[in-house]
Amino acid sequence: VFAAWCGPCRENAPHGEQLVEDGNGEVVLLAAMQQNELSRTPTGEDLNLWASDFELTHPILADPNNTQDPYAATGYPTYIVLDRELRIVNSDLWPFDDSFVLELID
Repeated sequence: VFAAWCGPCRENAPHGEQLVEDGNGEVVLLAAMQQNELSRTPTGEDLNLWASDFELTHPILADPNNTQDPYAATGYPTYIVLDRELRIVNSDLWPFDDSFVLELID
């Protein structure tokens, strides 16, 4: 869960892509943008620009209704980790640690 204006979100965007690569097909990453650069509801253009800026291949969705707010209560970015049975195993992973994520889902 992130906002395009968020400095730490920008710094960490490439780490998610690396996690997908390191996961060897075992990791699915889905990013949810809640606000664009102007703190407004993100558009498809905003999502495409984010993916292009950081050379991302994983899905990025807009969350215009802020459905992920309960998870982002501590701020942006927020990483929610699910295991293979889709159970939440970590709901506020910060700072980001891809090795830790791989251990959590193993």
